[in-house]
Amino acid sequence: MPEPTKVGITCTHLTHANSHTPSLFPEDNHPRRMQLQQAMDAINQQHGGRSLYYADAHQAQRCSEAAPLRISFSHIPDLEIES
Repeated sequence: MPEPTKVGITCTHLTHANSHTPSLFPEDNHPRRMQLQQAMDAINQQHGGRSLYYADAHQAQRCSEAAPLRISFSHIPDLEIES
């Protein structure tokens, strides 16, 4: 099979920068962000893995065709919490 020689990218559903809601915390490993994530994990462990999630994941939670859980390059999911 020949190697690809070109790659195309299509961007859809783009949002103007003025419409973007910035993060509550200045950096990813901010102590308050870590506390929030630990609290969310504790609630999800007690009440089920999809009990509490970020608002931007709301549509995916309701869609039967949503992509299954994947392992990213920077985070290995805890299957008790995130499955």
